[in-house]
Amino acid sequence: MTSRKSRSAATSSATALPEGDLPDHLPRWLEAVNRRMASDLGKQVSKAGEFLEVRGSERRILQMITIEQIRITDLAAAAGMTKQSLGEFVDRLEEAGLVRSSRDPSDGRVRLISRTDRGDAVARATDRAIAAVENRWRQEIGSAAYDAMISALRQLGHTSIPSAQHTDIPQ
Repeated sequence: MTSRKSRSAATSSATALPEGDLPDHLPRWLEAVNRRMASDLGKQVSKAGEFLEVRGSERRILQMITIEQIRITDLAAAAGMTKQSLGEFVDRLEEAGLVRSSRDPSDGRVRLISRTDRGDAVARATDRAIAAVENRWRQEIGSAAYDAMISALRQLGHTSIPSAQHTDIPQ
């Protein structure tokens, strides 16, 4: 049986595929952009020095809680997670003081989630970090190309959201 350490060493000595040998299709580029966004956001958050202990996945969920209270089932659907997985995730956010949960007075089975003041502050800091990265990208590729990219992604993304026709998603 190969140990984790020896597998890791073997992996690190493997030669990376040359850029030209990778497939030139949308999933490859979406993955690359997603990885770059995560990296650039991490650097921006570090540079700003705000809420460094909050992980990117936690910031993503906090930003999805945009109303006073949201049902955990609705949040799970928006996040593309199962209700059970999101429930465990929300438990961790609650322990960290970023959200609070309560039961719906009209249906005690329903769990309602809202951000705390600290959760609001993390969401605002995340908004600032995203805006800074987006501004750098806009400068890097030009406003017209950036706006076209965002427009195309919105169009494609809306068709994949089952409840998009019932939701006011800002353009």
